[in-house]
Amino acid sequence: MKTIAAVVRVKVGGIPKIKRYGYLEHVPFDREVILDPINSRIIPGGTREDFFYCINTDFKNYGFDANSFSTKKIKVAFFKIIKQGNFNQLVKGFGKDIDSLSITPSHLMQFVREQSDKLQLDHSTSVILKRGKDYRVARLFWHKKKLHMNIRSFSPGYLWRSKFNPQIVLPV
Repeated sequence: MKTIAAVVRVKVGGIPKIKRYGYLEHVPFDREVILDPINSRIIPGGTREDFFYCINTDFKNYGFDANSFSTKKIKVAFFKIIKQGNFNQLVKGFGKDIDSLSITPSHLMQFVREQSDKLQLDHSTSVILKRGKDYRVARLFWHKKKLHMNIRSFSPGYLWRSKFNPQIVLPV
């Protein structure tokens, strides 16, 4: 009979190794992070206020609080930014375009509802959001034990500082 630890080792191929992808380092967890398909146009689990203590007004200004389109099942992973660089430098090792490295607002809400315990308490975690062909960066962070989110515009040339944005969540 296999123990849970044995199943985890089999699933990830033995003892987890730190994998580096250029400017990023994979942060392994004990299980995969899967975001389920969302077949409705409604953001799951209630309103955004159910998740966040504070959300800046840009979430609404950019239209990310509107009903979302149906989504497919995706697997995401956490990466630590180990060297500052622009977006193209950070994701160069993946060989994917911006569209495949971003998630929808519905998936963001599902991610926060199910994975907020994995967000670092002392640093922020960034996620690339998409709505159609509009891309933004969501920065999630804890302040006084409450979850906050800021939205800012996305620019491939923007410098991602390893000191201030040590984690990024990307679909893999």
